[in-house]
Amino acid sequence: MNEELHFDNCLIVGNDQPSSEVMLNLVESLGLFENIDVSSSNNALLYLQANIVDLLIIRGSCCNVADVISQARLFGFSGKVVITFQEQGISFNNTIKSIADGYIDEHCAHEVIRSCIKAILQGYSVYPIDDDRKEIAA
Repeated sequence: MNEELHFDNCLIVGNDQPSSEVMLNLVESLGLFENIDVSSSNNALLYLQANIVDLLIIRGSCCNVADVISQARLFGFSGKVVITFQEQGISFNNTIKSIADGYIDEHCAHEVIRSCIKAILQGYSVYPIDDDRKEIAA
């Protein structure tokens, strides 16, 4: 377990089981969470209503991300939000910045994804910055 950072719960929301399992393994490899759960978009709000979640990772293609986050906030969710995407050429706009702490391309190397998640947990924001889909912490 990482001594610098420690969190209780992470929820990964995605309807594609293989992709969700990959993200689960990446988050587990950080060693920062006591509990990491995977949920479908249909069950995510029930989970958020019943549990305190420090990090919410949502696959951008699985649901209306803005609605899920808005409803989660109504339940008192105040943790960090990461949106992941897999589609080429996905549109990035300021709405995403207003609802999420980070936006990560699932095609990035696993080490890059782990670094981005850790940076977000440390209070940084992570967003794509150019057509090459590079990620930075700002």
